[in-house]
Amino acid sequence: MPVSLGRALKHLRQHTGASQRDAAKAIGISYVHLNRLENDKDWPSRKCWEKLEEFYGVDLYVVALGLRHEGGQR
Repeated sequence: MPVSLGRALKHLRQHTGASQRDAAKAIGISYVHLNRLENDKDWPSRKCWEKLEEFYGVDLYVVALGLRHEGGQR
């Protein structure tokens, strides 16, 4: 079963222990936008994608593939 970008983002955020509001503020996006991203109701712009990667310190594509390989998420 493929892992969505939203699930990967949620996994990363939960791993940091940050709330959606705190993570969104640190990333520089709204809480509503992060919520929509994590629930696969929106897709990040290129600029937002870069901010997410910078905040989490990872390549999001590689994270999603890694979660898929592990067989799931939290």
